[in-house]
Amino acid sequence: MDIHTISRLNRFKDIILTLIKYGFGDIISRLDLQEKIFLIQPKKVSVTQKNTWERIRLVFEELGPTFIKFGQLLSLRSDLIPEALLFELSKLQDDVHPEEFPAIKSQIEKSLKSPLGDIFSDFDPEPLAAASLAQVHQAILKNEKKVVAVKVQRPGIRQLIKNDLDIMAGFARHIHERIEPSQVYNLPLLVEEIRKLLLSELNFEREARNIRLAQHNFKDFPTLYLPQVYPDYTSSRVLVMDLVKGIKLREAYKLSVKEKENLAKEGLKACLQQILVDGFFHADPHPGNIFVLDNGQFSFLDWGMVGRLTPGTRF
Repeated sequence: MDIHTISRLNRFKDIILTLIKYGFGDIISRLDLQEKIFLIQPKKVSVTQKNTWERIRLVFEELGPTFIKFGQLLSLRSDLIPEALLFELSKLQDDVHPEEFPAIKSQIEKSLKSPLGDIFSDFDPEPLAAASLAQVHQAILKNEKKVVAVKVQRPGIRQLIKNDLDIMAGFARHIHERIEPSQVYNLPLLVEEIRKLLLSELNFEREARNIRLAQHNFKDFPTLYLPQVYPDYTSSRVLVMDLVKGIKLREAYKLSVKEKENLAKEGLKACLQQILVDGFFHADPHPGNIFVLDNGQFSFLDWGMVGRLTPGTRF
């Protein structure tokens, strides 16, 4: 048995224990999964004050990046998910615990094949933001003397996500086969779609290309700002671009009524252009990925997940 198989078995056990911990042992029993591992009795948390939707969100939070991202994607599917669960999953869009700086420094130097000091004249070890797949640091490019945002993939996240997706696919098949009401959602197909999206999002060079394409599409759209990307300092695990300063969309209540009206109008126009004109759109537009700048512009960040529509679909 190789190390990856052992790793998957241990992770499978962690998932089972977490589900039982938060009161979903009945599902595990219906799927006959307890017999597949040497299961120790987990310490259950008090769930008397938590409804089902809250407990689902707590499971996602405890199981980490893959499940947090999965929950974030589900939070955009109001056509599939009950409103109460959407509300809980929307809380997964907040920041998560950052990686320690030595691991981030090593990731950058390995990916860009240069010491950190040769690339940046200044690098803030405290992240500006930490998400499920990556975190962002402010820095100054040494040669260009530009203030930039450095998006760094969490070390080891690729293998963790691949293991989790394999386990998730197994769960989806079991649920689809054994719990008839779930068949309307076609969970195995949903997991495969999530797999494609997540593995694609882990390639930051692809995200850099997406940003450049969006810049081309919006070259005549002055209210939307997209940061310049620095390809010489970008790899599949590190993305360097101009720093975007502003407030997140969830803080738009701080704006004046007129500013809110302009933001709504321009935001709607930007969305319609992406979907109906360009056929290329930002596919993860939750409030944490949309910034409002001080000058009235706004910006879509995190272009790792995009969608495309054929002319026949658009018209």
